[in-house]
Amino acid sequence: MLAANFKSFTLQESFAACLRELDDVVVEVKQMIEDTRRIDDLLKTIGVAHGRTLEETIELPQEHAKERNEYQGLQDAYRLTQRRISAVTAQARQCLVDGFPATEQISDEFGTLMIRFGKMEVGPDIFILKVRGLIRKASEIISPGAVAGLAAGQKRTIRGNGRGPDLQTSGERIALYNQLSRELAAVHREVKKYVTVEKLKTKYPGFRIWEMLSEQEQRQLLDEKFNPRAYARTLTLGQYGLTSLSTLKKDRKKLRDAQVRPTPP
Repeated sequence: MLAANFKSFTLQESFAACLRELDDVVVEVKQMIEDTRRIDDLLKTIGVAHGRTLEETIELPQEHAKERNEYQGLQDAYRLTQRRISAVTAQARQCLVDGFPATEQISDEFGTLMIRFGKMEVGPDIFILKVRGLIRKASEIISPGAVAGLAAGQKRTIRGNGRGPDLQTSGERIALYNQLSRELAAVHREVKKYVTVEKLKTKYPGFRIWEMLSEQEQRQLLDEKFNPRAYARTLTLGQYGLTSLSTLKKDRKKLRDAQVRPTPP
């Protein structure tokens, strides 16, 4: 029974984390669609539409420098959003695999949607909305009773003296790290344009980083370069009074082990 509870916790947490990621990516994709229109306008302005190749345009020393800088920033944001679509799609697929066979029908729908997206029969905005809908439906299927049934033939074990690893704390740390990574990635995209801390707080009022960072640290987000994932790791470790950079790696391993380690005969 205890092992089934561990499985229930990790499955439900996985679906919840995936839905949060999808919510964020939906916002990014909508912005990407708007940015695409602006990119087209910029390309006309800087000369690509007048016979120059993109490489030739970029090599121009001063002509339309402002527009070219804006174009490059939008292109960087576009590529980042494309990578996030791929990452969250892989995360969604793994959730459906973990929930099998309860999620079998939804997995089939997901596979069909992936094929249509690959053939460009649906745009990225519709695609990500449909993925979110499928994962939300699957998360409703994964009730404690369903999870217990899935675990019937796959009993898990715990290590050590019977107490087992502290999965709840590990799960909380990883959830915080994932949340902060998303928030800092969003801020990182915004600071490429002119923005203030006040505007960021208005646009993202629910961000956890506003509670964790001092006013000076919030201003530094605008003025100093930072890596969102590395900064999220530092903040997460600090929140728990930890210093070892390997802590989160060990947390992930504990959660994976709780999901896949079979009980010895």
